[in-house]
Amino acid sequence: MLPGSFVSTNSNSFASMRAQCALDEQKKKLEGDMACHLAFIDRLLADKDKLSAKCMQLGKDIKVFETSLACTQCLLLGGLHQSLICTSRKAIHSRRAIQISKS
Repeated sequence: MLPGSFVSTNSNSFASMRAQCALDEQKKKLEGDMACHLAFIDRLLADKDKLSAKCMQLGKDIKVFETSLACTQCLLLGGLHQSLICTSRKAIHSRRAIQISKS
C-alpha cells in the first residue's frame, strides 16, 4: 500500500466517524424535541377533556335553570293573570253597580 492511500483511508474513516457522531447528536436532539412536543400534546388533550366535561356540566346546569325559570314564570304569570282577571271582574262589577245606581 502506498502511504498516501493509507492517510486517505484513515481520513475517510475519521470523517465518516465525525459524520456519524454528528448524526447521532442530531438524532438525540430531535428525539428530545419530539418527546417535549408529545408531552405538550398530551397536556393539551387532557385540558381539552377537562374543558369538554365543564361545558357538558354547564349545558346541563343551563337546562335546569331554564326549566326552573320557565316554572317560575308560569307561576308568576299565572298569578298575575288571575290578579288581572279579579281586577277586571271587580271593575266590571263596580261599573255595573254605578250604572244600576244611576238608573
